[in-house]
Amino acid sequence: MPDSKDISLYIHIPFCLSKCSYCDFFSRPVGSCIGALESSYIRALENECAYCKETFQVDSWRTVYIGGGTPSLLGAESLKRLLNFLFSQGISSGAEVTVEANPESLTEEKLNVLSSCGVTRLSLGIQSMKQNALDAVGRHCRPEDSLRTLGLVKKLWKGDLSLDCIAGLPLQSDRDFADSLNHMLEFSPDHFSLYTLTVEEETPLYRQIEKGDIFFDGEDADRQWFLGRDMLLKNGYSQYEVSNFARPGHESRHNGGYWSQKSYAGAGVAACGTLYGKNSFRTQNCNSIEAYIDFWKEKHSLGEEIPHLVQEREELDLETLEREYLMMSLRTVTGADEAFYSQHYGSLEERLSPSKWWQTLLADGRAVIRGSVGSRFFSLTPDGLLLLNPLLQSLF
Repeated sequence: MPDSKDISLYIHIPFCLSKCSYCDFFSRPVGSCIGALESSYIRALENECAYCKETFQVDSWRTVYIGGGTPSLLGAESLKRLLNFLFSQGISSGAEVTVEANPESLTEEKLNVLSSCGVTRLSLGIQSMKQNALDAVGRHCRPEDSLRTLGLVKKLWKGDLSLDCIAGLPLQSDRDFADSLNHMLEFSPDHFSLYTLTVEEETPLYRQIEKGDIFFDGEDADRQWFLGRDMLLKNGYSQYEVSNFARPGHESRHNGGYWSQKSYAGAGVAACGTLYGKNSFRTQNCNSIEAYIDFWKEKHSLGEEIPHLVQEREELDLETLEREYLMMSLRTVTGADEAFYSQHYGSLEERLSPSKWWQTLLADGRAVIRGSVGSRFFSLTPDGLLLLNPLLQSLF
């Protein structure tokens, strides 16, 4: 059983106005009205969270992250109900509580609910401020929606603000991208997630590119990402993970838990959870909203079996855990923790040293080893992070 004082909670809200053509996360387009589905889904979440708290003996959640989909598509009363329930369960003092939102569905009323109910971090999905780029990927948002919402947030929001931005969107020139990022910088967010567009198979965008209906160039996307990185660094943000930049002290603590192999429970349709301990395991909830609601419409107590149609459970062996730790920790500027690795897996130095990529990166100054023997951190510099994939391939 994991440490009951050190478990985070991820909640998945699977609803969205319309599905962007690049998205491969599970979500269901429902337009602007969820209807009766909203109340029954919140009730199901409450019952699953209560089950998780009892099963994993949680005293209080270390951090909470409500993502999607589009959580801000929920009505103000539903958001209030869910947040009040979570705080009644117990959330650690000073915990980071994050809610994702999209500009077109975040209203003043909902923003006030987030503030009054204890949310500390707002993650706003802007992606681009150029209409042609948004249209090219079927994103249901207009630049004027983003400007309106950013103005509202600047006026009313007192917590941390994180913005998402995508480099390499179709029909987005380098100048378009720089203009978008400059518009976002005007609102002085605390944090940026800067992604390069990834074209996943089985998405509409992939099929459009394959047919030649939309042009995409990976080199253009990479160039825009470098442009964005340099702009953020110049404006006082530090890169602390492959795709994440923050002002000092505003790094995401919830996501930091994923990268440092801390336990988290997952609640909601398609949500994943990973619990580390003597017997580590991963849970994966089903992709059926109807099956999920049907099972969790009732409360279930400790010891009751969750059907495979609702949740799959995977036992994690030591080899899998060690591989995942290296893959995740090396994504960060902090890097892999020698003391943690030694406690769980063996000698970190002996694991990395045979890799010619690691030795080359060390010699070039793009990898560093910090601290005293036994408590060192082995990490890549921001320039070294660009070569993370070949390094990982050399390790596995």
